[in-house]
Amino acid sequence: MLVLKQRAIKRIDFAILVALQLGIKLTHSKWNQFIGKLRESHKGSKKRLKRVSNAKIQLKADSIMRPTKLGSPLPEYALPPHSSDVENLFFQHRWLFLIEGDLSSPEANQKKSSKIEAWIASQPEKGSPIWEAYSCSERIANLVNWISFIPRKQSSSLISESIRDFIDETIQWLLERIEFYGSNTNNHILNNARALILGGMFNGNVEAVNVGARICDQFVDDLIQSEGFCRERSSHYHLLLLSWLCDIERVLSQAGLERLEAFSKISSAKSRATLAAQELTNSKGKLAILIGDISPDQSPDQTTEVLKNFHKIELQTSELRNGAYSLDDWHFIQISDSKVILNWPKSFPPKFPTHEHCDLTSFTWTKDDEPLLVDRGRSRYSKDGSRFKEAWMHSCPTVNGCSPGCESLAQSSNYFPLPYAKTRIRPAVAHEDALTVEHNGFQRATPVEFHSREIALTQNAVRIRDSFRGQGAVEIEFYWQLATEFKPVDTRRFQSSSGSELVIQIFAENSDLAILQLGPDEGVEHCAQYGKEEPAYAWKVSAKTSLPCEIKTVITRKTCAE
Repeated sequence: MLVLKQRAIKRIDFAILVALQLGIKLTHSKWNQFIGKLRESHKGSKKRLKRVSNAKIQLKADSIMRPTKLGSPLPEYALPPHSSDVENLFFQHRWLFLIEGDLSSPEANQKKSSKIEAWIASQPEKGSPIWEAYSCSERIANLVNWISFIPRKQSSSLISESIRDFIDETIQWLLERIEFYGSNTNNHILNNARALILGGMFNGNVEAVNVGARICDQFVDDLIQSEGFCRERSSHYHLLLLSWLCDIERVLSQAGLERLEAFSKISSAKSRATLAAQELTNSKGKLAILIGDISPDQSPDQTTEVLKNFHKIELQTSELRNGAYSLDDWHFIQISDSKVILNWPKSFPPKFPTHEHCDLTSFTWTKDDEPLLVDRGRSRYSKDGSRFKEAWMHSCPTVNGCSPGCESLAQSSNYFPLPYAKTRIRPAVAHEDALTVEHNGFQRATPVEFHSREIALTQNAVRIRDSFRGQGAVEIEFYWQLATEFKPVDTRRFQSSSGSELVIQIFAENSDLAILQLGPDEGVEHCAQYGKEEPAYAWKVSAKTSLPCEIKTVITRKTCAE
């Protein structure tokens, strides 16, 4: 039987401290439910927590120091410097460098250990932003992952008592600052749980493991929806949360805690999220298309490498679907190797924190693993990056300058003034090879009462029919965002370096049409990695017309041989 190694860590009245930290009323029903479970574990015990759900935790120190055979080394990643972006400061203190490079190299691992020791010796004061909960979670998770992946004969000499004490200290700090925000709780709480479980397993802190497991039990099925997609509505964040679930499942399994009720939820969520991830990746196991925000913690390519090399997740799907289908709030059309992806929420504005953008009716299109129509990503979370969320940076229409949902009436792209921007959305309807979506998001500020978009796909073309219902004269503008590889040939044609060509055709009766090209000079940029902008191009189609009207667009992909 494994024996828990006792370490001197004071017991914390978790509920009161977290409530005071966040200013949350304890009358909130979900908070009470969550805290009730935790407080129940504290009753009548002055010792560490001994039980999580239906399984006893009995650990020994280093219980997860079991090296995993890794694939190719993880490439290095760094944010491009930017003085006004606080993410640059956070990144320097989240220790991603620990899991990069060759983890079997004694010389490289010694340098990493020395770097950690130096940081601990001169660590910032607790009032520093460096000690916010998410950064603490990243430090602990990256540190323990590194320890668990390097050879045991190295780790015994590299992991000092000061590092162990630092893990204990950070766990206690984090326990007082769990990122619970009532109904607005988002993905951060899962990262908090990951850090508590990984750090607790390594140092033999059952209390931390218990709290982390209970967080997972409470929130994992909210964050990972029934058909596997991350509720945050970002393709990159989906992969990131999948890697967190893999971390948690791995260490609990290594400690023999599969009997936990929380473990079955975590394992089920990981399986669902893996199948969903295969819908977002291409035949090479890379993220096929970016939709929504990009995390500053890792590049998308690095995240897929973590999943493949550290967690042995198969990202390529062996089962090729054909036709239109929906999973959670994501919608797809696939015809052989041609695929359309549409991110379509049930309501707008969404009722929970997300990493999505202003993308009502916007979609992406890939063919032969080549991105054609894209989401622009987002350059930064600072104010200067918010333009990437605007409607004109997505493949969707505007009416009289207002975007779907009319969020352009707000002064900030992150703020939706209710009830003014409230949009009624009809569920997407999947046909054999097409999707239809409808909403009344233009109604607040324009004569358009309802907008309907039908997207139909063939192997080499996407056909879009936009119908606008209402009365009056309007100016409708369409924006079609092209992958960075495409450069203009003439007004209606773009060509990539690989020889692919995109051609646009517009059909609109009784409309004054104009087709323009937008490029870097007009502010069009693409961001496939946080903070790294690349010049890009788009079509802008302007139609001055009277309502009701219907406008058809056909975008065809050709090759040099055609």
